[in-house]
Amino acid sequence: MDLRQLRYFVAVADASSFGRASTVLGIAQSALSTQIARLERELGIDLFVRAPRTITLTSAGRAVLAEARKTLIQAELTVEVARRAARGEIGRLRLGYARALPWHLPGRVVKAFTELESGAAIDLHEIPSHEHASRPLYRGDRVFAV
Repeated sequence: MDLRQLRYFVAVADASSFGRASTVLGIAQSALSTQIARLERELGIDLFVRAPRTITLTSAGRAVLAEARKTLIQAELTVEVARRAARGEIGRLRLGYARALPWHLPGRVVKAFTELESGAAIDLHEIPSHEHASRPLYRGDRVFAV
């Protein structure tokens, strides 16, 4: 089972028609029917009661529909979290600063970072000046040094 098959299943259930769902999805009705049949075979159940010109969900189909909707929503959330993490909007920023820096500079960096309305947490670490160059700090794949 894959997300595409779940999307197709939800579309057919919502449209109550393979034809209307195939139009909405922009795929051939035969391809849609094939994917639904594969999903049914994999699950070992019938999702729809097929009659001439009508289809309805079986009781198992109604149960699967509720879970399929949850799965598709969770998949969308996962993609969004991944993108936000890649943009540095969530996660953790570890910021090392040398003791020799003017006292107000780390505070300004934190203020500027928090004004970005990022969901990322920030950790400040004082690093002795002689260790500063040898201890890069990472935020995702980015290195910061102050």
